[in-house]
Amino acid sequence: MDTFSKYCLFLLLLLVLSCTKEKGPQEIPVLAGFQSFSLSDGDAVYNAFEIADGHIYVSVPNGKDLRYLKATFLHDGKAVYVDKREQESGVTLVDFSRSTAPVRYNVVSKQGRENHYDVFLFDLPVVYIDTPGGQEIVDKENWIPEASIRIIDTDGSVALESGTSIKGRGNTTWEYPKKPYTLKLDSKQKVLGMPADKRWNLLANWADRTLMRNTAALAISARTKHLEWTPRGRHVEVILNGRYLGNYYLCEHIKIAKNRIPIREMDTAKDIEGEALTGGYMLEIDSHFDEPLKFRTPIRNLPVNLKSPDTDVRDVQFNYIRDYINTLESMLADEARLEAREYADYLDIDSFIDYFLVHELAEYSGPADDAYSSHVYKDMSGKLKAGPVWDFDRTTFKPNVTKFLNAGNALWYGYLFKDPVFVARLKEKWAESKPEFEKVVGDIEDITYEIRRSARYTIKMWPTDSRDNGDETMSFDDAALRLKNAYAERIKTLDVLIGSL
Repeated sequence: MDTFSKYCLFLLLLLVLSCTKEKGPQEIPVLAGFQSFSLSDGDAVYNAFEIADGHIYVSVPNGKDLRYLKATFLHDGKAVYVDKREQESGVTLVDFSRSTAPVRYNVVSKQGRENHYDVFLFDLPVVYIDTPGGQEIVDKENWIPEASIRIIDTDGSVALESGTSIKGRGNTTWEYPKKPYTLKLDSKQKVLGMPADKRWNLLANWADRTLMRNTAALAISARTKHLEWTPRGRHVEVILNGRYLGNYYLCEHIKIAKNRIPIREMDTAKDIEGEALTGGYMLEIDSHFDEPLKFRTPIRNLPVNLKSPDTDVRDVQFNYIRDYINTLESMLADEARLEAREYADYLDIDSFIDYFLVHELAEYSGPADDAYSSHVYKDMSGKLKAGPVWDFDRTTFKPNVTKFLNAGNALWYGYLFKDPVFVARLKEKWAESKPEFEKVVGDIEDITYEIRRSARYTIKMWPTDSRDNGDETMSFDDAALRLKNAYAERIKTLDVLIGSL
């Protein structure tokens, strides 16, 4: 091989080697990130409880001044910026009081690449739910088993860690962009101070600008004397499969149980005669009419769904509760029998009055508008009782409602208002309960204060095109004030309406 050929071969080898040579570590583009992150307001230090996937979550108690917080952090980059201002760990002050968005921190790598972290400041409990493999929840019929739930309380401690199943829930609300869910824990657990049970709901409140119409209505119900159980709940932040979904209302599921609807649970195999056949039953009067066991009443044509018992129900049991309801309706619809007050042996007057008052105070005509979400139940050897109240996120707490909404076409109230004894008891109970109902104004103020920070994040994430409530284009604070004022005015209106009966 001549000299020129050797030279060409040498150049070729150099070219091959240069093309196959691995890049050194310093030549591989990398993203830098945080290894730790905490905030301080001068009085206390609040450590991040999660740093992952472009977000940082920190629990900072309600009421803290968020305008002057210092972040202390460790990172593996060259510099950290907020709004192009370089941040010095433990020194630079940052304003976290922005109304609708988290603060974005940018970690710049040594190669100049930016990695964004959105820092959320939570003052509510945080609920983490992860499904196997991140499986999506696509319907409300099929449970996704072997999911997990973890709740971080406001002090950063773990309040609950459990296996769970999860599925969608709701009727109209399931069609909204922000989905509601129902949970079934692997075992009965106390949740955020509420009594132990397996079943819990996550209400999305997408159509409600205030996020608290349900909460306010349940607060009214909790101050009555004869609604035996009102679902308890807490506003929480929800993170599903790593995605932050905003504010939800985590509350008890409606069911017969010791700490819920406090009546006997039937044994469908044994309770087929005598006193055992008389209860307990739970019914929902709802026009969705979507339970396997259901019937319509013969006079009012009310759509009655049997909710419990719900499996292996015997014909004799279904026939018993259907005949009981139909007999009650016949007593009420017959003027002579109504005047004789035969119905009083079948229907608990005080619970039906309290149920009526909650709906009137919340300005919700759900029982009258094709009868939505109206629950009643009957214990063994007991009368039919109203409750629990449910489903107040739409068409409620509006200003300038000046008449009764449910005294005519709702359930059996059109008949009941013809009974002077019922009306007299309504007046008596209103006078007894009014001071308690007035305290709900303060409850609404407390809820507003509690969820204000979370609401601002959530409203930004989930704009609504619903106009059912009339406040959807307002700020959270303005909508909450409108709700409170409408409720306070409604107490005065009902005082006049009931007094004139």
